[in-house]
Amino acid sequence: MNHLTQPTPAFLLGLALLLLGLLPTTGPGYLRATLRSLHSLEANRSDSDRHATGYYVGLIDGDPAGRDELTRHLIGKPSTFSNFAHIGASRFLPNDPLQFELIPNIHRPVASTLFTTNSLGQRDRPYHPAKPPNTLRILLLGASIDMGWGVDTEDTYENMLEDWLNHHAQLRRLHRRFEIHNLAMAAYSPLHRLHSFLRKGPSLQPDLVLIALNRLDLRLLQIHLVSLLQQGIDPGSPAVHSILAHAGLDPANPNTQQLDKESIKAQLQPLLPQLHDAILSELADHCRAAGLPLIALAIPRASENDSPDSRLPDLQRLASLTHRLHIPFVDLMPALDDEDPADVEIAPWDDHPNTHGHKLIFRLLAQQIVQSPHLYRLLFATDPIDLNALRTAATTSPQDHHHDQPQLPAPPPR
Repeated sequence: MNHLTQPTPAFLLGLALLLLGLLPTTGPGYLRATLRSLHSLEANRSDSDRHATGYYVGLIDGDPAGRDELTRHLIGKPSTFSNFAHIGASRFLPNDPLQFELIPNIHRPVASTLFTTNSLGQRDRPYHPAKPPNTLRILLLGASIDMGWGVDTEDTYENMLEDWLNHHAQLRRLHRRFEIHNLAMAAYSPLHRLHSFLRKGPSLQPDLVLIALNRLDLRLLQIHLVSLLQQGIDPGSPAVHSILAHAGLDPANPNTQQLDKESIKAQLQPLLPQLHDAILSELADHCRAAGLPLIALAIPRASENDSPDSRLPDLQRLASLTHRLHIPFVDLMPALDDEDPADVEIAPWDDHPNTHGHKLIFRLLAQQIVQSPHLYRLLFATDPIDLNALRTAATTSPQDHHHDQPQLPAPPPR
């Protein structure tokens, strides 16, 4: 702050909040870093979530704001940092409710990581489109955390899980391999995820679907629908179209297209839970019709705003919804509870989990699989081993049971 002459604390706080309102951001970690640097208190969840979604608005609608020297100084953000919208890894799909998707075969350096996509346009390892024999193929639907923004491809919780599933199957001498195809994409709302599944899922011949959910999903859905309505693009979901039309928001109506963004947001706000639930219900129906098990995962951000108390109402709503839809619900929110956010975020201004954060999410997911006979059977088509019985047998028999025990939920050697 050497170039400012004796600024007052009130001036600095006001300036920081103004800049945060103007700039695209990636999460409440961004706001937290700025307010910490000014020795102020953390913003409430409403402010934090609003700034968290600024990044996604920038991705969908374009990024009109730059980062000047003062802003970088205030937030400690390096001038070389790029957010996802800047790296040229996605392409827009005009007049399409999917809106945008990853470009195949991308290799882009981002800070100390490499952002890559495979030939199928997935943020994932290389895969052949045709499913290999004896392979259980899983689809992951999600947003930027699940895509693995800020970490290398091999360090996503999805790829750690794939490694562990294959390692565990080998230890159990099961004639089964696993592939997890990552269809997650930055800024994908639940409606984006539904369209990604319908468009890209069938050709991959999946056997199981994972839908990653997070506490920004309602905001993402609002951003998505505002964009569609202003462009006159049908949402491509009968249930969503019906809810919107009943509320007077028919995308084919020119009057709807002429509404300003804030007016549409205000009309959408009370409808968001109903719209979200209808989309997940539609996905469940499609999976059921195709004979595909669907599992819902609650994914945490590396943020104090995902603390146990603050997330409880959202988790209760998701648990109730998935129960009604007969979808197994795996709560992975506690994975980061014992960590300082600074130790699991990719940067002070970005609350996407880093490699350590992804490892913790993976570990909890693997533990949940081992501890749930239903999930275990869905994946391995056999019953889990009774560890207590094994321990008892080990105390009475000299036989080596090592190869019969399930591998602990940790990444296998690479």
